Amino acid sequence: MHSQTGRSAIPNVDNGCDVAVNRVMRRLLLAALLAVATPAAAQNAMPVVGQTAEATVHAQLWESCLLGGAPLSVEHACTAAISLPGLSERDTAAVLAQRGNVRAVLGQWDRAAPDLARALELNHEEPTALLARSIGQLERGDPVRVIVDLTAFLRWSPGHAGALNARAIANVRAGRPVAAVADFTEALRRSPNHPLLLHNRGNALRDLGRNEAAIRDYNLAMQLGGGSARLLSDRCLARLSRGDVVMAEADCDAAATMAPGEPGLIENAGIVALKQNRYEKALAAFAGALAIRPNLPWSLYGRGVVRLRRGDVPSGLADIREAQALAPRVSDDFERFGIRP
Repeated sequence: MHSQTGRSAIPNVDNGCDVAVNRVMRRLLLAALLAVATPAAAQNAMPVVGQTAEATVHAQLWESCLLGGAPLSVEHACTAAISLPGLSERDTAAVLAQRGNVRAVLGQWDRAAPDLARALELNHEEPTALLARSIGQLERGDPVRVIVDLTAFLRWSPGHAGALNARAIANVRAGRPVAAVADFTEALRRSPNHPLLLHNRGNALRDLGRNEAAIRDYNLAMQLGGGSARLLSDRCLARLSRGDVVMAEADCDAAATMAPGEPGLIENAGIVALKQNRYEKALAAFAGALAIRPNLPWSLYGRGVVRLRRGDVPSGLADIREAQALAPRVSDDFERFGIRP
C-alpha cells in the first residue's frame, strides 16, 4: 500500500512513485547547500593576503569554491583550493565540505562521503558537511544519524526550511510522527505555503490518524500548484480512512490515470475498489501493480483477500503469507481501512 504507517508517503526510496519526489527533495536541499556555502568561511578574508598576481588567483579560487556556482566548476575550484598555502583546519574543512557537497549534488555519494567525513573531523560543526551528509544518510536509510546531524546543523542555522523538512522526513522514518509534524510546521512557518512541505505534513498527520487536518494540507497544496498524482493518491487514502469512499475513489482513479506506470498509485486504486467489494476492479489493479513491480506486499495482500472472499482459499492464503513475509504489518495497514480477509 502506498504510504501507510511504516511506509509513509514522505519520500521513500523503496517505492517507485517516490523517485520524482526524491529528486525534488534532492534539488531543494542540495541547491540550498550551495546557497549555504559555509558563509562563515566565505566571509572571512582569503587566507593568502597581498597584492601579487598569485594572491589574486588564490582569492579567485577561494571565492569560486565557497561562493557556489555550477557544480563542476565549484568542484574544480575546491580541489585546487585545498592545496592553497596557509589554510587553517577550519578553512580546509570548509573547502572539503563544499567539494563533498557538490559531489553529492552530482549524485557521486561515494566520492562525497570521504570529503564530508574529513571535513567533520577537522570541524565537527561544519554546517555544509552536516547538511550534505544528512541527505546521503536519508537516502541510505539511516534516519537516526540524519536527525543527529540536522539537529547540529539547525543549531547553526535555526529555521532552515530545507533542514527542517529533511529532519521531519527522518523523524517519520524513525517512527516519530509527532516530532515530524512539529518540524514540518516550523518549516512552513519559515517558508509559508510551500506545496511540498504541506504535502509532507499532510502525510505525517495522516500517519497519526488526523485525516481531516491532512486533507486540509493536501487541499492547500493543490491550490498552490502541487496537484501531482501522488498528492491525489495520498488524499485518496485520507478520505478512505475517514469513510469517504466515493471521493477516495475519484482521487485514486485520477492519480492512477495520471501516472499509469506507478505501481503504488495503481494498488491504492485497487484498495479502494476492494473496500467497495468491487473485486474485478481490485484484482485488475493489483495485477497491474504486480506486473510493474513483482512482490509488492500490499498488492499481494489485497489479491489474497479477494481470493479468500471468492473461495480460493489456497491461493488467497499463499498471497497473504507472502505479503506478511515481505511486510509483517501489512494486515494492520488494511485494518485501518476496515479491510479484513
